[in-house]
Amino acid sequence: MATVDKKLLKRLKVLYVEDDEETRQRLQNILQDDLKELFTAKNGLEGLELYKEKSPDIVITDLNMPLMDGIEMSEQIRKIK
Repeated sequence: MATVDKKLLKRLKVLYVEDDEETRQRLQNILQDDLKELFTAKNGLEGLELYKEKSPDIVITDLNMPLMDGIEMSEQIRKIK
């Protein structure tokens, strides 16, 4: 089993985009204490705006979401970065 570098995690800003509120809340509860910052969004459009505003190190996204899906959001982020 791989070990997790807790010091590395404490330096990371992560954006998590998930339209299912229960799933989003569960993962948020798991991750938030181990990361420098955790930003959450409920759809790709909101996620893209948070990406522009917060410049996270890592983006974790659902694929099928309303307003903008995870693929489109990722393509838009790639255009920015």
